[in-house]
Amino acid sequence: EDMVELIKKVLVQPMTQNDIMKALFRNFDIKIQEKELLGILDDMHLEGELNKTIKNRKVFWEYARIRALK
Repeated sequence: EDMVELIKKVLVQPMTQNDIMKALFRNFDIKIQEKELLGILDDMHLEGELNKTIKNRKVFWEYARIRALK
């Protein structure tokens, strides 16, 4: 599986980049550099797959649920 699919699997609630890194290691034994993960998260955000919010000076990532077409 590619990294995007693995990120989707661990992102079951809003999480920080650090939380995502820990979940990838815990669930899949994958270590990823912070810059590499941030690049993937930013790409997913630009493609509309993730929402990015800031709370208490921390960035949280959340899977963007696809809305039904009207």
